[in-house]
Amino acid sequence: MVALAAATWALLGGQAYALGSSSTYTWQQIYAMGHLNAHNGRLLPGCHMYPWSYSIHPPEGVNWEVDVYIDGPNNTHLATAGLLKGADGLNGVRYYRLCSAIAPKGTYTIVSVMNLWDSSGVDHAAHLPVVHYTLS
Repeated sequence: MVALAAATWALLGGQAYALGSSSTYTWQQIYAMGHLNAHNGRLLPGCHMYPWSYSIHPPEGVNWEVDVYIDGPNNTHLATAGLLKGADGLNGVRYYRLCSAIAPKGTYTIVSVMNLWDSSGVDHAAHLPVVHYTLS
């Protein structure tokens, strides 16, 4: 997680972000504004819905969205989802469909990016913590 945080810091140029006229946030603060979760479980035969949950804590008055990417073993991209202020709550459970014929047993990963827009409409983005879980 420290390596991802350092990579995000490098990707974002090591800059602090001004959100609104009176607040400045570092990438570490944005990184801490939410998290996703998925539990270890069994990969069932056939096609089934698998849950993941989220909890987002953006600053008041800031527009936000979260882009979510679910990858299977061997970095196989399996699903994409989005969360958007006004359409999604700050906490919830979502599902993705997974078929055992194309998805092997192993470690799955959820990577997410939170985008915030300040009062001037400038987009600021940072990764939320990466989630790893196993379907066996």
